[in-house]
Amino acid sequence: MRRRAQVILGHHRGATVQQLATLFAVGYNTVGIWLRRWQELGLAGLAEGQRSGRPPKLPPAVKKSSDLAGYGHPAIARVAS
Repeated sequence: MRRRAQVILGHHRGATVQQLATLFAVGYNTVGIWLRRWQELGLAGLAEGQRSGRPPKLPPAVKKSSDLAGYGHPAIARVAS
């Protein structure tokens, strides 16, 4: 979201779409989409949307109960390091 906001600010300050695309290492069309979403939806248009991907293998109930078992949990990460 931060990068999208920086693109909007850069465009407001006079940078071209091509300059912004080069500066932020994204495609020309991507910058255009971000600008259009900003105009249509405002701040909400800059939020990360849903992405397609592989569905989770574990049902939500099992995943919740196993969250503490992973190294990603802060309490366990402190013990493991």
